[in-house]
Amino acid sequence: MEYKYQHNFLKTYENSLKRLYSKENRIAKAKKIVKILERHIRERQLEPLKKRKVLDIGCSVGHITAYLASYVDEIIGTEFPKRISNFYIRVMGRGTEYFENLLSYRDLRKLVKPFRLYDYTIDVIRHPNEYEAEDMKSNRIISATLGLPFIRYILPGYLWILEK
Repeated sequence: MEYKYQHNFLKTYENSLKRLYSKENRIAKAKKIVKILERHIRERQLEPLKKRKVLDIGCSVGHITAYLASYVDEIIGTEFPKRISNFYIRVMGRGTEYFENLLSYRDLRKLVKPFRLYDYTIDVIRHPNEYEAEDMKSNRIISATLGLPFIRYILPGYLWILEK
């Protein structure tokens, strides 16, 4: 059987993946997450972050999970089981190994429908300094061109808080 890793994803994106998933970039993202969580809690007068339990879905190697651990009461980082992910990739004819499966904005909204969603994406783009979000400053240029309402449909990620 020919070995395929989701249509040569790693070869195509190797340099950008090394940069994106570096520990330094993961810690920068963790700082942004802390700022978003602190603002969310402060605005809604919820119990402090230090008393919260957090589930980090899609934690990869766990740099963000480890960073957040000092800010919360309890955190669990998880990935989808590799066996299930690999099965999906093979059944869909997308390769023999799973790397990532990015969902569209609409599909993500359907996925999180059972939860109350707070979307901080636009606010972080508007005020990147308030969230330690240096990486979001380039999105301000794109949003100025396209308009903020449209940018959420083309971003590669979203800054959401979900509550039961």
